[in-house]
Amino acid sequence: MLVAPGRRQRPTLFQHSTQIAHADDPFAEGSEAHTPPEVFAIREPGTLPDTPGWRVRVFPNKFPAVHDRERVAIEPDPDTPLPAIGRHEVVVDCPHPELHFARLPAKQIRDIFVSYRQRVRQLVADDGWATVTVFKNEGPAAGASVGHCHSQILALPLIPEAVARELAVCERSIREKGQEFFADWLAWHDSAGLVIDRNDDFMVVAPYASRFPYEMWLVPSHSLFDFRLVEDRELLNLAVLLKGVLLALENAANQPDWNFVLQLPPFPPSAETGYRWHLRILPRMTGVAGFEWGTGVFINPVPPEEAAEHLRNALKGCRDPEVGEPRT
Repeated sequence: MLVAPGRRQRPTLFQHSTQIAHADDPFAEGSEAHTPPEVFAIREPGTLPDTPGWRVRVFPNKFPAVHDRERVAIEPDPDTPLPAIGRHEVVVDCPHPELHFARLPAKQIRDIFVSYRQRVRQLVADDGWATVTVFKNEGPAAGASVGHCHSQILALPLIPEAVARELAVCERSIREKGQEFFADWLAWHDSAGLVIDRNDDFMVVAPYASRFPYEMWLVPSHSLFDFRLVEDRELLNLAVLLKGVLLALENAANQPDWNFVLQLPPFPPSAETGYRWHLRILPRMTGVAGFEWGTGVFINPVPPEEAAEHLRNALKGCRDPEVGEPRT
């Protein structure tokens, strides 16, 4: 658990209309003075930091969940509270006011993932954080407080328990079966008819026993264990696939709010673990209530087989057959 009282000061500027008022948008191009200085940006040639002319812009979160203070030794003692140390950054996905990530061109989405890759490289190289998580909240039900498309990066000096459990499963598969877990996992989902879409580099599946209706995982179809090494060409293939399935989700489920999480292994990652970085898309269509809080067991009213079929059918109207670019 992270205790972060400063998060209470976050502005709540989410607007439910399809447009955002520029005067109220601290993330819009021309409002750079309203944010901390940028740490990375993809810009037009000749433009200066913290001025207009950017396509993607990254800066420290003004209301961070963690603080980059002096490091302390981390002891594996669950009864000892630790200071909330880490790095929390905001990635503004586009310079113009836009509420919906799926409305962005595939090349813009690729640039966003290029920015993620660069920040992960820098955070690990400069500061040696143990884990980096990239996540996006779209819509108020998903936790978004500002409507303008943005995502967040949170780096920690420790390995969260959920990540450690997943890593252990992957390592056990290598040790006991001599087989990479994700290779088995994708093959099983393929044979079960749970693949929603694919291209040369990635597959999107409706995971068996998913927690949320229409949950999707976008997973590399071959062994890509280190996100820092992914190529621009692969990121464009990811962007085209991601845009398509998000538009399909809008069509299939009446445009729900959603989160995505770029799940990365601890650093430095190793091919020997069999862990592949992947993207989880988590629609927020059902509430988390007493049973879920009390047991940790989620109730999902939509079977993954039904979700996969529904999403595949919805996807047919979202893709341009001539170029493979999803339609907006």
